[in-house]
Formats: sequence, C-alpha cells, structure tokens
Amino acid sequence: MRLKRLFSVFLMPQREDLELLNQIIIGLSQQYNVQSFEPHVTIYSGEYIDPERLSQTVAESLPPIKPFTLDVAGMDVSPTYSKTLYIEFKNNRKLDLIYKRLSAAIPNTLGFELNPHLSLLYKNTNSNERAELLSQVLIKKRSFSFNRIKLVSPKNISEAWKDITSWEVLLNIELK
Repeated sequence: MRLKRLFSVFLMPQREDLELLNQIIIGLSQQYNVQSFEPHVTIYSGEYIDPERLSQTVAESLPPIKPFTLDVAGMDVSPTYSKTLYIEFKNNRKLDLIYKRLSAAIPNTLGFELNPHLSLLYKNTNSNERAELLSQVLIKKRSFSFNRIKLVSPKNISEAWKDITSWEVLLNIELK
C-alpha cells in the first residue's frame, strides 16, 4: 500500500513581480537565517497517492484562463510558521473559479479554504518579532500579476512543507 502524500497548487507571479518578491523573500531569509522559497499563492491543498493521476486531474480541472492580477488588501503577520509575514489579496473571480474547479475534482481531505495570500517569510516567531517584521517591510505595489500554476509536493514526508528543499514540482502550467 502506498502512503498518502501532501500536495499544493500554487499560483506563480509573472517575471517582474517574481523578481521583486524574490528579492524581498531572500533578504528576509538571510536576515533571519532561514531557508528562502519561491513566491507563490496557495490555491488548493490536499493528499494524493498517485502523482500521475493527480497531475492529470489538476490539468484537466483548470479552466482556460489568461494571466491575471490580484489586488493587494494589505500586509499582516501570524503565528503560523508558513504565514509569518504575508501579503493578503482581495477576492478575485478568476481565482475563485480555479479553486471551485479544483475542489470539485479533488476531495478536500485537509479542509483547505481559499484565503489568498503570499508569504514573505517562513519562521517560528513570537509576538514582538512579528510586530517588528510588519514595520520592516513596505510593499508599495497595489497588485501583482500571475501567469503560471504549479502542482508541488514535499518529498520529505516527516518534515512536509517545513523542508523547503524537498519541494518537488509535479506539474507546471502556463496561463495563456
């Protein structure tokens, strides 16, 4: 019997925004001595057994959609490791459509709810550190553009998403 593994579907920023967000993430990761990661918005998460079947289901579930922008609602911090400092986005019809199509095709075994945000730092912090973080980073952009969707799974089953170096891309789709 094969074990269930975790997966997430990421919405990826297009080049100009990717470069800006990468600079911020790398800078914060170096400052706080933690691993950097690729900027993304998680639009769905769950469990799977067969990677080929999952990749096919995700590809077939996605509506034909062109690159689009998400408007910034603000920035915030949280005690959650993977959401230490993040950009929060306003709801978006295209994003909602992608989420609905994925959730109709793939059972939501983890209770994932769409809450569009882009993390800038993964770190365990206390409330004082989080308050300081929020005052350190200023994002002037009011929207970010996205043009790719990635299906990603952590290879390290015991550490899961905390082992950023084990993230494996199962599928990469360009929005056209």
